[in-house]
Amino acid sequence: MRNKWYPKRVFLVIPFLLLYAFIILKNAWLCDDAYITLRVADNFISGYGLTWNIFERVQAYTHTLWLFLISAVYIFTREAYFTMIFTSVAVSFAAVALYAFKVARTKILAVIGIIALSFSSAFVDYSTSGLENPLSFLILALFLYVYFNSEFKLQSTLTLSLIATFGALNRMDMLLLFLPMLGFVFWKNRGMKAAARVFLGFLPLILWMVFSLIYYGSIFPNTAYAKLNTGLSMGALIQHGGQYLYTSLLDDLLTVIIIITSLVVPFLRRKPVYMMVSLGILLYIAYIVKIGGCYMAGRHLAVPFFAGVILLSQYRRLSKYAIIPAAVLILAFGIFNSRSPLYASGDESRDTYPLRYGITDERSWLAPTHSLTNNMFGRKARLSSDWVNEGKAARRNNIRFKIGYAIGIIGYYSGPQVKILDINALSDPLLARLELYPDCPYRVGHFTRMIPPGYMETVKTGRNMIADSSLAEYYEHIALITQGALFDWNRIKEAVALDLGLYSHLVENYQSPHVRKIPIELLQTGKRPGTKWNRPDNFIYENEGIQVVLPKLSHAARFELSYDADDTPFRIVYLSDGREITEQVVAKRKALYLGLNTLNIKVPDTAIESGYDGIHIYSDGGARPYVIGHIRLIDTGTDR
Repeated sequence: MRNKWYPKRVFLVIPFLLLYAFIILKNAWLCDDAYITLRVADNFISGYGLTWNIFERVQAYTHTLWLFLISAVYIFTREAYFTMIFTSVAVSFAAVALYAFKVARTKILAVIGIIALSFSSAFVDYSTSGLENPLSFLILALFLYVYFNSEFKLQSTLTLSLIATFGALNRMDMLLLFLPMLGFVFWKNRGMKAAARVFLGFLPLILWMVFSLIYYGSIFPNTAYAKLNTGLSMGALIQHGGQYLYTSLLDDLLTVIIIITSLVVPFLRRKPVYMMVSLGILLYIAYIVKIGGCYMAGRHLAVPFFAGVILLSQYRRLSKYAIIPAAVLILAFGIFNSRSPLYASGDESRDTYPLRYGITDERSWLAPTHSLTNNMFGRKARLSSDWVNEGKAARRNNIRFKIGYAIGIIGYYSGPQVKILDINALSDPLLARLELYPDCPYRVGHFTRMIPPGYMETVKTGRNMIADSSLAEYYEHIALITQGALFDWNRIKEAVALDLGLYSHLVENYQSPHVRKIPIELLQTGKRPGTKWNRPDNFIYENEGIQVVLPKLSHAARFELSYDADDTPFRIVYLSDGREITEQVVAKRKALYLGLNTLNIKVPDTAIESGYDGIHIYSDGGARPYVIGHIRLIDTGTDR
């Protein structure tokens, strides 16, 4: 019998487990998306239900099991940061300890595996971060422990199906990893008894889907619609998925090499038990490529990497014939790779933000404010980031509405009474069902939508003010499902109809850019330099620009414009009765303030002489979405 707790095994493995613990504590951090989970947990514990905005039931989280685990701890701590950090560390450590003592075939293989895990940027970065990866690691280790030790008896079909259900409840795409192994075990025991056990094992997942349909009006989380319902071509997504893998190949080579090795070795050895694990890894990687990967470097490779480490540690002969080359190679990656977790700190030590192709090293970017080392030992006050301060200010000043791009940290610290309109659609049920506009830039995982005219006012007031009649009708169905009486039978019928796509025709024609036309009277309230870009009274637009409508023909020689620091240069078109008079390009300016800055723009002589009643403003660069705070005509003495 293998994997007993022999004293020699314990004494050899424990120092390396402590090394892993040291490295993940040294690298521990939280990402912005973790606070989405924390806001839902806070609402749940506070009696507002499993909600993001408390006025509507929308599943803004992907990882049901992780949410419940965090909520169970949060109910005692009522604290966000350290609760999430130390829960993540504890669960990740438990997963690696289970691997080392119970899953790896020998103590030497366990040690090599722990060293590989400790030097993988993907695995270490997402052993914390606040996302669901730690629980995925633990569920994966438990599944493979049962799988390798089950001898494929009938009872194992129930146990493995139940563990796979936990994996799916933690993250639905983990089913792809488990399916070949489940199929293999089921084939060994095929028959009605095995089928009944598989059904019983998946019953909790089925019950959750029924609950989700009744409570949220959808069996899938809102995040799935936001990330998969984009309108992007399969080719574009696969290209980005390939770039996602290529980025890790350049910056986290150890992770990629072990994944590739785990895909090849079982088929060379031709042992079906291990080949099924490789197939699961291959399915998972193929799916990640198909959806375009993610903007977080390495996030989606951490789980298949752990599966690969576990799989390779089943080859007992490795300890006899390849132990020295494997150990030397892994140590070389850990010591000589400048991006090794061994060298990471609470500062931007990897100085690679952004990386490439829109894929970013999120940990490096957020480490100065959200790493554990800075928040326990750093010189700055704990969690002193702009997002934290903005959220606290919203709560303190009793603000009731905000527009959000990175919604997690701001959302949590704003408190439950603030309605947040999420332009990335992770928590917004209407925007998640709208496709992207053609040629709009995007980051995979955070796909920014344009706010339809009238929708911001709809969320603010609770009254349907959407300008497009078909879209307004579509929203009425969504509002009934997410805000209506929970057990209203009409609401359930509407939910089923929406999920079946029976109302899709209402949004099929709402896919072309709409120029936002705004009377200048609404834009004349001046904004001080440094004002936050996402104030509700600012005006947001996308690539198609924003058209300012004047009440009469003007010959004003100048106008004042406040804009977000990221948004220059500008292209400005002057209009008269809808016709273009002239065009002007305003070169990139150095921003003096974070947030809104002010420009004094001289109108071209052609527009002054002929007069203009419209100003169409485009931003030709910067970070989407684009923002205008105010516009005021000046030098108006020449008006006629």
